[in-house]
Formats: sequence, C-alpha cells, structure tokens
Amino acid sequence: MDNEQIASRFNQMGSLMEVRGEDSFRVRSYRMAAEAIETWPTPLKQVAKDEGIAGLQSIPGVGKAIAGKIVEPSEFLGKTEEELVEA
Repeated sequence: MDNEQIASRFNQMGSLMEVRGEDSFRVRSYRMAAEAIETWPTPLKQVAKDEGIAGLQSIPGVGKAIAGKIVEPSEFLGKTEEELVEA
C-alpha cells in the first residue's frame, strides 16, 4: 500500500467510527493522521523499515496505536474497517 491508500483506509475507519457514535477525539485523530500520511513525502513502508514505530510516530498525528496499525500489515490489510475499529 502506498501513502495515499493507507490514508484512505484511515479516513474510512474514521467515518465508520463517526457513524457508530464513537469518541469524537478518536475520530478526529484518525482523520488528522490520514491527512498527514497522505501528504508525507516519504513512503511509510520506507519510514517503518528504516526507523520503525519511532519514525512513524514522528509524523504529525500518528501516535502509537496508529503506527502499530501501519507496521503490522497483516493486522491492517487483512481486515475490514469495522474489524480494525474494534481492535
């Protein structure tokens, strides 16, 4: 997945959380992370490979939980947005 695809997935998860009436802070966090990821100049795959979770967390809006979803592609890619929101 490229940065744009990852950002789209986080936007979708934020929308699903909003529809489900989840915490607005969490919804906003996912959307802010998506915006930063979409415009980040370096592919996140490369950031994760070179710098790990610490490198991902240096991206504005990307905290530990979101970085974990990026680093663990088996957790992120193989699930629906609904399954990810519950995780």
